Amino acid sequence: MPVSSVFIGLSLTCYIIGILTDVVAIVFGSIQLNACDVRDFASRMTVQQYLMGGGIADLILSIFTILVLSYTHHTSYSKSQLMIFPMTLNVVFNVIWNILGGIIIFGSNMHCLTSGSIYLIAGVSFWSVTILKIIRDYAVSCSYMLCVGAN
Repeated sequence: MPVSSVFIGLSLTCYIIGILTDVVAIVFGSIQLNACDVRDFASRMTVQQYLMGGGIADLILSIFTILVLSYTHHTSYSKSQLMIFPMTLNVVFNVIWNILGGIIIFGSNMHCLTSGSIYLIAGVSFWSVTILKIIRDYAVSCSYMLCVGAN
């Protein structure tokens, strides 16, 4: 089995796991709970909005990346050049969303975190997974350029 096929399979698996976390974030963000969730002064967002926005946007970006990965695997188009666009979008979005999430969660909502608010627990979980997604996107883009782009 060629290296590129194994790599594509591993990449798709990582993105499918990411999609599952996005769906969980959307579900948590869409549920109305009487939980502690304060609107952040600087960003004007709540943790509920952070979960919904991040889940929806990352879901769209992940599906787009999967489609591009599949397309480049089945065509002779320059693989490394085509993958730069979705990988850059993923990394930039996740870095910005992670910074915003840190401000929302650890800023105005810190007292909610210590009280065990379900929104904040979900928010911290999604914020942590976003860090892993940044690492995933960076690793996939670097590996794709080295392993698959050369083939």
